[in-house]
Amino acid sequence: MNIQSYLYNCPREYIDSIDPTFSIQIKDLVKKLPEAQDDKALIANVFWMLASNGWSFSELPESISNDPPSGLKVNF
Repeated sequence: MNIQSYLYNCPREYIDSIDPTFSIQIKDLVKKLPEAQDDKALIANVFWMLASNGWSFSELPESISNDPPSGLKVNF
């Protein structure tokens, strides 16, 4: 899996200028992602994994349920 595709091909230096741990967090997340059935499941997995790592979101995207997908190992 190509990590750069998750960062819209932004240079790592730019990403690191925003938060030095950002690229490491994304790499770790991608390594832990379970195989998803489709794009909707992948997006839900990424959302809940980021949320479980302390990321905050102003709203719940329309395609995301109020609870993490069953089987996704996240801790809050």
